[in-house]
Amino acid sequence: MRKLILSALVVASTTTYGQSLIDSVNANVNGNDTLYMEVFEGETDPFATIGGTDEDGADNLTITLSNTSDFVLNPASANVTAANGDIGTIAPAAAFDADVQDKYVFNTTITDDDGLAMTAVTKVKVKRRDIIDIKPYSMSVAENTMTVKEFQLIANRLKGNGDTAVINNGNVSFEILSVDGVAYSLVNNVAPWPFYISSVNKLEVTAPLNYEEQSQYLIEVKATRGSKTFTKVLKLNVTNVNESPYRIYVK
Repeated sequence: MRKLILSALVVASTTTYGQSLIDSVNANVNGNDTLYMEVFEGETDPFATIGGTDEDGADNLTITLSNTSDFVLNPASANVTAANGDIGTIAPAAAFDADVQDKYVFNTTITDDDGLAMTAVTKVKVKRRDIIDIKPYSMSVAENTMTVKEFQLIANRLKGNGDTAVINNGNVSFEILSVDGVAYSLVNNVAPWPFYISSVNKLEVTAPLNYEEQSQYLIEVKATRGSKTFTKVLKLNVTNVNESPYRIYVK
């Protein structure tokens, strides 16, 4: 949690007190006028606490956010009557998707009873959640299938509430690492097995398979999204087809 701290250094005069310095401090980085925060995608819960300190004493301090509709302050008119205290929390107005936008900038302003105010540029980074699954886990194709068989691959990530969400297919890539424990490689763009992943993330079976020769293939696939990766072994089952006699001979 980060806190915006209002430091008011006051000097005495004959009748009033005047402001000589107001600045901000980022409790987790360097003291400057920029606040840095992070939030996981998919979250809607508060991720930062905004607080205030005023050396005047029991001033009523108020926090406002501007130049954003993507974040909400709770309570909406956040204030505290104290020299030092937490004023409110910041939460996403709606869950973020890091692939859509992963950085936000807005202004946070703290104001005291006398109208003295300080505004800090606030930068929020949206962090990607880990990939937790690749689907489909199990696929099947009938033996002797002459046309290309396609299976759409999808990757899932965890949501803040524990549920899963499908990652936008255009923001994740897949590759085959091995088949039945043997490293997958292309020689002149041809693999030892008729398995390929297309540009639209479909696992393709490009040649007929024979149930009598092999009834199941274990295909290790890796999903990549930014710096996040996940690997899973998928099963491709070859189903048996009743085949008619194919020759007659006499001895």
